[in-house]
Amino acid sequence: MFWERYESLCREAGVSPSGMEMRNTIGVSTGAIPNWKKGAVPEHKRLEAIATYFHTTISYLLGDSDDRHPPAPPENEKTPAEAGAESALDADIMRAIAGQSDEVKRKVLALLLELQPNAKP
Repeated sequence: MFWERYESLCREAGVSPSGMEMRNTIGVSTGAIPNWKKGAVPEHKRLEAIATYFHTTISYLLGDSDDRHPPAPPENEKTPAEAGAESALDADIMRAIAGQSDEVKRKVLALLLELQPNAKP
């Protein structure tokens, strides 16, 4: 699923899936791309770079969602970048809990801190 979506997005953008522009943009060697064609999935860091380049989500790239575009934050909420999200994963988590109560947000934060004890709140 990844390869088909990646190839389609490249075609729409007018770039070669294995061309120099994409390899430089996402920071991947030429040897990785044939593996993707065979069904391998890039590591999370590469998926983030690809999703950012095409203004889509990792869920879309992996076939977990057919929605190509990340949800827009509610008008009265800060975007993940404005709220200080440090990575695409932070941004995805913040979008997922955006409409939740403060109590739910605190619980999610507490759980994340348990999983990453060195993270700063």
